[in-house]
Amino acid sequence: MILVGLMSFAGIAFGATTLTKARLTSLINECRGIEGTEVVRLGGFTTGAIKGIIRIAGAGDPDTKEFFRIFGGIKSISIMEYEDCAPLDRAYIGERIDHLLKDAEVLVDIKDDGEHICIYGVFDEEKNTVKDFVMYSREECALICLFGKISMDAVSELAK
Repeated sequence: MILVGLMSFAGIAFGATTLTKARLTSLINECRGIEGTEVVRLGGFTTGAIKGIIRIAGAGDPDTKEFFRIFGGIKSISIMEYEDCAPLDRAYIGERIDHLLKDAEVLVDIKDDGEHICIYGVFDEEKNTVKDFVMYSREECALICLFGKISMDAVSELAK
């Protein structure tokens, strides 16, 4: 699904609206203490270690090379799921995320069978990369942040 979302805007230039890692990380840290919230954060060291393990395990594998062409620029990952929170807490978290993302550039807006997912990021037309890829669904109570850069050239080539 991420690949489909990335492909739908691969060739389009977008205005670069700042989407800051610090603001999103601060929100995730704030919400981490709310009962029913699940948070997974992989910092630079952990993300690097996982990429190292994948590189060793997939040495010589073409799929591993493609993985690194696309996701090699990712420096950290944060995932927050808050579906099991009390209704007031879900509403609070959703409003906070909406507020943070209100000025961010929507790269893709997917609506399918009652689900709504927005993908945000900063597209660099010169380098053909997306910086700080954020996928959010208020209905699914999920926020996924891939901090770093994703090569759109690699995504386009993989889709062929």
